[in-house]
Amino acid sequence: MERRVSRRQFLWASALTAAELALVGCGAPAVTEVEKEVTRVVKETVLVEKEVVKEVIKEATSAAPGAAATTAPVAATGKYVEAPMLQTLVAAGSLPPVEERLPPEPLVIEPEDQIGKYVDKWVWAEYPGDRLYQVEMLNSNENFIKWTRDNQGFRNNLLESYEWNDDATELVMHMKQGIKWSDGQPLTFNDYLFWWEDMVMDPDVAYVPPAGYILKGQPVTFEKAGDYTLKATFPTPNPLFLQMLARGTGNLSSCIQITPRHYYEKFHPKYTPGADKQQLLQLFGNWFNDIDRPQITPWVLKEWRRGERAIFTRNPYYWKVDPEGKQLPYFDGFEDRIVQNVAAVQALILNGEVDYQFRQAGAISDYAMLLDGQEKGGYTVDFWGAGVPASIGILFFYNYVDKGIADLLWNQKFRQALSHAVDRQRINDIVFFGEGVVRQFAMPPSAPEFQSPRGQEILKKWETLWIEYDPELAASLLDEIGVVDVNGDGWRERPDGTPLELIVDVDVASAAHTQGMELVKEDWEKVGLKTVMNALELTILEGRAMDGSVGFRVRGGAASGLLVAPGHWAPVENQFYVMFGAKYGEWYESGGKSGEKPPEGSFIERLQELYTLAYTETDEAKRNEKILDCYEVHVTDGPLCLGFVGLTKSPVIRKNYMRNIRTMGETLASCHYSQPNSMDPEQWWKEV
Repeated sequence: MERRVSRRQFLWASALTAAELALVGCGAPAVTEVEKEVTRVVKETVLVEKEVVKEVIKEATSAAPGAAATTAPVAATGKYVEAPMLQTLVAAGSLPPVEERLPPEPLVIEPEDQIGKYVDKWVWAEYPGDRLYQVEMLNSNENFIKWTRDNQGFRNNLLESYEWNDDATELVMHMKQGIKWSDGQPLTFNDYLFWWEDMVMDPDVAYVPPAGYILKGQPVTFEKAGDYTLKATFPTPNPLFLQMLARGTGNLSSCIQITPRHYYEKFHPKYTPGADKQQLLQLFGNWFNDIDRPQITPWVLKEWRRGERAIFTRNPYYWKVDPEGKQLPYFDGFEDRIVQNVAAVQALILNGEVDYQFRQAGAISDYAMLLDGQEKGGYTVDFWGAGVPASIGILFFYNYVDKGIADLLWNQKFRQALSHAVDRQRINDIVFFGEGVVRQFAMPPSAPEFQSPRGQEILKKWETLWIEYDPELAASLLDEIGVVDVNGDGWRERPDGTPLELIVDVDVASAAHTQGMELVKEDWEKVGLKTVMNALELTILEGRAMDGSVGFRVRGGAASGLLVAPGHWAPVENQFYVMFGAKYGEWYESGGKSGEKPPEGSFIERLQELYTLAYTETDEAKRNEKILDCYEVHVTDGPLCLGFVGLTKSPVIRKNYMRNIRTMGETLASCHYSQPNSMDPEQWWKEV
């Protein structure tokens, strides 16, 4: 059924876009006149328009999901089909025949809907402009095992098979033989061991590994049996090791740990005298941006003009085929348009220049505008569940360099006061058009640990913890702990009488976060807490989070839990998004060799200890109970951070000629599910 969008809806969405452009353009934390006007319009409009948008969303989300991903046994015919552009290279003698480039038994990928055809290229866009972070989520996540397309389980990818012993302390992995890097060199477990032995265990490099490699201060040990079989022995049960390595971002996933040894040895002092360790770490940390690094991905980086665009071309040695023996991918390449903010992405979408946009297309407030542009832009808007427990929240960093602020954060009544001072429903109505759920920064209700009666009880307590809007109670709690207005200027001081100013970092490119933080700032200042919104470019913001120079950061939380992103509820990883402070996560990951030790007896220490008990549990039912033990710390000592609104939805844009793309799903916002790579973009194509 065709749905028309009213002029009032379109003007409302256009006003929000104008506000975003104004905010991003000036980069100032103060409320602009445009934003004030938008807030007024939204307040007048939200009650009228809410029901219309709800109806549109309900219709968009009622479609059937795409077919589940499967793999099929390889028909060992020895005959395969390759793209015309590669046939030309083979004919010229600059590339070996396709049978020599593929493994003896390539991995067969069943198409989502139909066998595709070879086509030229497709286009998407991303921001901010000086990195290719979204490309990592699309093209790079070739892990040992891989999420299924519906994110409900796992499938073999680089591994042909694997076996655990009874107590999950020994794992034997068998890699698929014959896979080659994009330069034709063989992929073996030697590439993986280079990362472990020469990056992590080499004291001169000392690259910090993710959770799962060091347990109770003891590292995993590896024993190789040929190039394609590797035995891992762990000091404690480690049953979720492979699943944790199936995540899709940064050094958390096995795709970055499986390195082209022959490439990185040129930059390693151990193998190349005079090599610079810092250059090695810099190259390694930006591996998906490195144009010279060999890859095992569907496409490889061919050209990168910073702040403008990146061009990717097909990997001639890609090791997957379709059921007819066609070497994947179907597309010869893709172009990544690099822009500065979401408004620029939307301009490309509305102009019909983007073939697919999985993230960064906009928020619920932009849905009417994007829907109105479908016919002209030749695209369809799919409405996916964002999978975020907190679409907007504030993280507290308890190791903040300003000790006076840090001391206040450790005070539970101060955190409770900050929570009660915020009108969450106002944020939901204005920023998310009333379509989110007012809740604390609790994990998603779909998590398996919440399906028991005890789980439901803990979830309800956690979701509703200290979320009532009660500015009088907030003021009373602040008075009680000595955060009072000493000099009569209208602003509360610290307990020692010195000025108190809450500086909150926020991503300048996120309209939802900047607009939401303006509302939080208004609420906090109503109870006398002077607040500064520090709007920053994302890479700067993440650097501040890593080095401990930030006390408050606006952030959402992606789909979380024990498997996917434990750093969203416990400091067990050295990542910019980790709860409470990355240095605490580094201490945990390194087994106490680096980072910052949590205060003895603190909730941070307890969460790390309980996480270890849950992670090492081999029985799933018992593991779920231990995860709930972790969550109870958030209830008893909380709020440990602030959540305002969660469980929202987000638009996904696809051109009408794009094929084999899932049209509905959940956990859109979770990079840890390696979406959209888990949907196998190598089997996408366009019908022209």
